[in-house]
Amino acid sequence: MTEADDKILKKLRYHIFVCADAGDFCGCEAQGSGELLGALRAGLVRRRLSAYAKVTVMNCNQPGAKGPVVVVNPDGIWYDGLSLDRVDEFIDRQVLGGESLPDLLMAGEPRAGAYAR
Repeated sequence: MTEADDKILKKLRYHIFVCADAGDFCGCEAQGSGELLGALRAGLVRRRLSAYAKVTVMNCNQPGAKGPVVVVNPDGIWYDGLSLDRVDEFIDRQVLGGESLPDLLMAGEPRAGAYAR
């Protein structure tokens, strides 16, 4: 690891996973997860937070989720239904403030077996 890598890792606070599954299993892609993924990344870049929060594509394996499913680690917060019009609020409250958006939290326990790709 280089010194630059070490500096980035010291700044990294969140790893945000966005489901982009295009299948019928969870419905995240049909609910606009691709656009949400782009908006989250662009919002973080625009606000110079890319070293602070990394965004990764995943398959959520959450049948019946409202989608798109978004997981915020290391806090283990699961959202479903985050929309483009709330990306800035998500960045302000969750990423910068460390405060969840209760009305968007996924109901129930997440199903085991979710993975990133």
